[in-house]
This record gives sequence, structure tokens and C-alpha cells, in this order.
Amino acid sequence: MKKILCFALLMSIMMLTLVSCKDKFDEMKTYPESEPDIIAGVKDEVFELKLYVDKNIFREDELIKCHATLEYVGEEESITIYHGNPLLGFGLKDNIYFEGGYSTFDELISTTFFKGQPVYYEYVKSGGWSAEDPYVEFYKEFYSERDLRLPTGRYELSAIMNGSFDQDDMLGTWYNQAISVIITVTD
Repeated sequence: MKKILCFALLMSIMMLTLVSCKDKFDEMKTYPESEPDIIAGVKDEVFELKLYVDKNIFREDELIKCHATLEYVGEEESITIYHGNPLLGFGLKDNIYFEGGYSTFDELISTTFFKGQPVYYEYVKSGGWSAEDPYVEFYKEFYSERDLRLPTGRYELSAIMNGSFDQDDMLGTWYNQAISVIITVTD
């Protein structure tokens, strides 16, 4: 019962800080045939997170291709992380429509990573809005389409992951990592 309360508290705190809306489950995929040109990465003693985007300047409504990889680089042969679903999400931030977060389902699942085996995460939209929002029609159209296409503007595109290494001490072993790139969409 204590574990459940701790996890519920943790998820509530995380959800308050993120823009939320239910989205697809996390999917592990194989690598695409060719990598995009723009790569941003961050590495620490546990994981290396990379964000790939095919370029950083796009025309309005042009398809933006992006994905992320997460690789365990620690000392052990493998590591298990406990997290909501998805473990890794994508955020968008600008001055009009997006606030930068991603949503997770309130469930505790675990993923085991093996050293030297990067995991591929395809871009998936995540976000939400209220009925009173002045941009309701924009959001309805944006989230109804799977592909990432944006109106004119400057955006911060992020890959974000959160989790814990000990399901009995979620808060004490909390881990997060994020990386972002700036993309510009022109007329």
C-alpha cells in the first residue's frame, strides 16, 4: 500500500508539471535506414540520450522527421528503470501553442536496458487543451494527424525521459534526462 501511495504521489507531482493528454504506448523500434542530419545528445554515467531531426529549418506544413535513441552506458551489463508509460516522450515549446511537456499514463512499468544496445523511440505527439482554450481548433487538427507539421514559428523540440531505479524508493532514486533542439518553420 505504501508503494502505491508513493507512486501515486510521484505521478501526481509529475503530471502537474507536464502538459497532459493520453497518447500511444511506448514502442521500441529498430533503427531507420538512414539517420537524420541534426543530432543533439546528452550523456551521463547511466544513459546517453540523442535526439535526431532531419534539419533545423522547415517550410510551413512540411513534414518534420525526428526520433530519439536512449542507450545504457553504465558499468553493469544491464539496468532496470521503473516508469510511467511512455518512458521517453517528446515535447514542443513555443510562444503560442505549446508548453514543452509530455504526458504519461499513471501506471508503473519497468524496462530493462542492456549496455551498448540503444533503443529507438519514434516521435509521438503528446499534449492537451481545454474547451475554453482560444486555440481549440488548432489543437484538434494538430493532434488528429500523426505526422509532425507546424505553422510558422520558432520551436524547441525535446526528448524527455523520467524514471526510478528502485521501485521501493521511487523518489530517492528518481532520474531524468532531457535534450532539445531549436527548429524554425518559415512561410
